[in-house]
Amino acid sequence: MKIARSVTYIASAASLLFSSPLFAQSSVTLFGVADAYVGSIKNGSLRNTVVNSSALNSTRWGLRGVEDLGGGLKASFVLESGVNIDNGTSASGGALFSRQAYVGLGGGFGEVRMGRQYSAYDEIRGGTNNTSDSSLFASTSGAWAAGGDYTNRINNQLYYTSPNFGGVTAAVGYGFGEDKTATLSASSTLSLNVKYANGPFTIAFAHQKEDPVGSTPVATKYNMLAGSVDLKFVKFVGGYNQASGPDKEKEYQVGVEAPFGAARVFAGYANSKAKSNAGATTEKGRAFSLLATYDLSKRTALYAGINDTERKNAAGVKTADTQTFGVGVRHRF
Repeated sequence: MKIARSVTYIASAASLLFSSPLFAQSSVTLFGVADAYVGSIKNGSLRNTVVNSSALNSTRWGLRGVEDLGGGLKASFVLESGVNIDNGTSASGGALFSRQAYVGLGGGFGEVRMGRQYSAYDEIRGGTNNTSDSSLFASTSGAWAAGGDYTNRINNQLYYTSPNFGGVTAAVGYGFGEDKTATLSASSTLSLNVKYANGPFTIAFAHQKEDPVGSTPVATKYNMLAGSVDLKFVKFVGGYNQASGPDKEKEYQVGVEAPFGAARVFAGYANSKAKSNAGATTEKGRAFSLLATYDLSKRTALYAGINDTERKNAAGVKTADTQTFGVGVRHRF
């Protein structure tokens, strides 16, 4: 009788032990993208034939982990590093996990993350960009840089994303510059977005404010309204962006995507005009892009794309005149 009771107590203790948070379900996944292309890049009158990395998607590898803590609570982390697959070097030239490095806690309240990660503004810009937000071929990559471009990944960032309320989500992030001195205030980056996505329709607003070190330099602000309509046989994307700081910019982009079995065809156009705060035009930019992909499997795709970008200064002189063409392969793992 005593032996039976002892066995029962041991079994009960073991059940409690193995159901405790010490033995919560967890997993760690190795993930990444390998992307390389052969093509040509013309800059002015000079043309180079290249084998380069990251045309369709940026080549990277990383570790992603999640632990179920019970009660709807989960812990997670991401460590992600960029790679130049053409020569094996780090894409950042320095930081090991230059793309993302954060830890987070999520549940019914949403998710809170801390570390280096994408801004809330970039989440919308990338999700509504033309030409599949291609690293090389999206027309915004050249035209929207006419007067300088935003910071897409923020160090030392505290980030919150809300639950989904009937298709409505929101996110806010704040990056601490951690560079305060005895005479200068620290830099910082604030970003936020509000998005409605339901059925074929997505519409979103995003804002980002980048404050430099000290109080004298002018902060740069970005405000974007963007969206998409997915009709299955064709998808339309578009966005309008305003930037203000040392100068002012007005930018827009449109794109279309059409599936044909295992193939997809994308086209995009982007335009930008920068003006001084006095109202004088300082630079103009425009770009066209075409891209075609063909899925060999769920993980591997062939692609071919072209991007034509031109920028001019206030005198109408070209400051950039590039045509990029490439054929490549992208593999996800």
